[in-house]
Parts: sequence; C-alpha cells; structure tokens
Amino acid sequence: MSNQLLQKSIFEAVKRQKDFDKMSFDDDLFDEDFLDDDEWEPDDSEDEDGEKEEGDLWKGVAAAIKTGDGLYEKYEMERCLETWYPVWERIKENVAEAYRKLELSDVDEATEFRYNFEEWLPKVVTAYFCLRRFEDAIEFCRDVKTTFAWEEERPNEYNRAIGDALNSLKRVEESDAWYEDWLREEPDNFDCVCSCGTYWAGRGQKEKAIALMEEAMKDLVCNYQTQDKFMQAATFFRVMEDSEKAEHYQKEYDKFFRNFLKDPIKYGSGE
Repeated sequence: MSNQLLQKSIFEAVKRQKDFDKMSFDDDLFDEDFLDDDEWEPDDSEDEDGEKEEGDLWKGVAAAIKTGDGLYEKYEMERCLETWYPVWERIKENVAEAYRKLELSDVDEATEFRYNFEEWLPKVVTAYFCLRRFEDAIEFCRDVKTTFAWEEERPNEYNRAIGDALNSLKRVEESDAWYEDWLREEPDNFDCVCSCGTYWAGRGQKEKAIALMEEAMKDLVCNYQTQDKFMQAATFFRVMEDSEKAEHYQKEYDKFFRNFLKDPIKYGSGE
C-alpha cells in the first residue's frame, strides 16, 4: 500500500469512529409509504425491461446499474447510457415523493447504500463526455443539481462538468462566465477554487490560477480539518511546475501526519 493510501485509510478509520453517532438516518425523512422496508427491497431477478410495478420503488435498479457498469467497462457508452437512463428517471420520480427536497446522500442512506448513487451519477457524466455529447452532459448536470437539495453538500463535480462542457463546445465566453460566477458565489468553497484554478491554467492564465490558490491557502494551518487542502495545494503547484510551493505544502502535510500518528486523539480532533 502506498504512503498516500495508508494515510487516507488511517484518516478514514478515525473519521468513522468520530462520526459513529451521526450515522443514524432520520426516520421522518420520507412519508410512511416511501420508507416501507418491503418497498425498498430490490428484486433483480425480474423487471429486466425496467418496468416498475406498483409499490416497488426500486425494482430492477441494481440490475440496470450492474448491466450498465459492464458496458461502461467495455467502453460501450451509447448502450451504457441507454441502460442507465431509466434508472435516472426512476431516481427523480422516487425522490419527488419525499415530503421535502433531499440531499443525494439522504437517498443513499435511505436505500442502505445498495446502489451508491453518489458514486454512480458522475459515471453518467463521464459517459456523456466520452461520447462528446456535451450538450447532454450539461442538461444532465443541471438536472442533478435541481433534483437534490445541496444544502449540506455541494454539487462541485457537476458545476465543474458544466463549465468544462461549455469549454469543449468552444463556448469560451460562457465557460469563462460560468467559472467566474461560481467563484463569486462560493469564494470559500475550496473545491471551487481548485476547479477554477485548473480551468484558468488550462486557458493559459497561469498567474490567475496561482493567485487563486495562494489566496485560498493564505494563513491556513495544517490540521485535521485542512489537511486535504494542503495535499491538493501540493498537487496543484506541482502541476503548475512551482516545486518550491509544492514542497512547502507537502512538508506541512507530512509534519501534521507524523504528529497525527503520534497522538491521533489530539491531532485528529479537528481543532
């Protein structure tokens, strides 16, 4: 196991222990019929054509995702999307039955992570990009953004995909405006800063990209809450061919990690 994978596994283990009491699901999230255990139990032995029987909200979904995954691995993206499209329609239909707008993670928790929608949806975006169906990718990403609440989470990868799709369509003014607006709306969103920095670097505006990252990292101390930012900053400056800054942020991260290994309670407290 590489050092970075080892570090990630240790951090995740500590996080799971810290978040143990937060993992219970709000039983009032859906109305009574929507959260009935029998209705949530998938039956993949039937319903191969995607038809939904009354009272069986997720029947056939797991089989469709699995079939699409096989096509995805074979790079048969058109057939993959044809298989997956009914799944997305089912998700929207079922989510609409909840009494309030849901976070994407709420749906995964409610279905006991049987389908891992949070991991699956970005693969749909990737399939559109592989086929260069950028207009469809934009429409899908906008659809995802409007389907879920995004109050506890942020649709970073879908915002990034929209901007990149606009750029791929040579609609440069629109893509520039998209990233500018996103950064203006969420200046404290570090993933937004990284995405915008990468975009501007790709547009040949390296100084603007570096300035964004430097401003985002200014006065930050590497601790449990910020350690991911230091890793991302090190990678960013490495790509920008600024070895001095990349080494600085890598050293700060390594220093924190060594302290964390010595005293995980103290340095894993998030303070």
